[in-house]
Amino acid sequence: MTPPLPVGEEVTSDGFVAVTSGTRSACEEAGLVLAARGIPYVLDPGGTGEQRPPTCVLFVAQTVAAAAREELARYAAERPAPVARAAVPSLRLFPRRAAVLGAVVYALILFGVALLEGQRAFGIDWVRAGALDTRVRGEWWRAVTALTLHAGPEHLFGNSLFGAAIGVLAARLFGVGMAWAGILAAGVLGNGLDALFAPPAYGALGASTAVFGGLGLLSGFTWRTGAVPVEERWLRRGAPLVAGIGLLAMFGAGAPQVDVFGHLFGFASGVAVGRAYAPLAQRPLRDVRLQMTAAGVCLAAVACAWVIAINSSA
Repeated sequence: MTPPLPVGEEVTSDGFVAVTSGTRSACEEAGLVLAARGIPYVLDPGGTGEQRPPTCVLFVAQTVAAAAREELARYAAERPAPVARAAVPSLRLFPRRAAVLGAVVYALILFGVALLEGQRAFGIDWVRAGALDTRVRGEWWRAVTALTLHAGPEHLFGNSLFGAAIGVLAARLFGVGMAWAGILAAGVLGNGLDALFAPPAYGALGASTAVFGGLGLLSGFTWRTGAVPVEERWLRRGAPLVAGIGLLAMFGAGAPQVDVFGHLFGFASGVAVGRAYAPLAQRPLRDVRLQMTAAGVCLAAVACAWVIAINSSA
């Protein structure tokens, strides 16, 4: 309730005095305060038409006007002041078409590697050459190549669909280049931590570490900035659904082997990258050269990692 507004001392013909005025809800709240103290009151809802909003006035008998004002003043003094909400940054989303194009490129890379693996291109076993393997030390490129390999069609399709969805959301916030650079960085860092803390003779593959890195990227950025783009409320509504699908993928939905720690490391890495992205919003991310450079680095990193992996296995 707002503090009572100054009102006149005029007494109506039936002996009532106005003790507060304001919005209808404020006067009703004041009325509840008086009713709790046994002070009767009359509420005049105020005028309409040209008055927007109408001013509501609360009247009490002249004999209890002083007591009513005292109660309202005490209530206003004891009531905690409203806490001002921190300003939430306004985000301008990047174009949807570019975001979808980035997701298509991501899916094409995964399916392209799956096709080359199935054909044993270049005469090598692609899984043996590129999967995460703790028995092989010093082959850093496996943290990249393992993200593009999958154990079967279901694994491939699941990571393609979920990863594309996360990629579109991230690209709308950060731009295509910076979004996929962050996702790739989180996936590589997650794989590195997974290999570092994994038991001996441990192996892993799949884009899910990077996918959870993308989910962490979004979470870390919004957590650090408190920003949610108001232009598209579907983002806020769809986040629980996307997170639910991710949790289903994380716990395997019946799959016999799921790299839970890899997912967790990927998510944690994504949160760290998302927090690091916060100072870039929004102006630095609008630099076209930055976006193109980031996209080129992503593609070059995957290509170079596989070139090294193929040459090492030849």
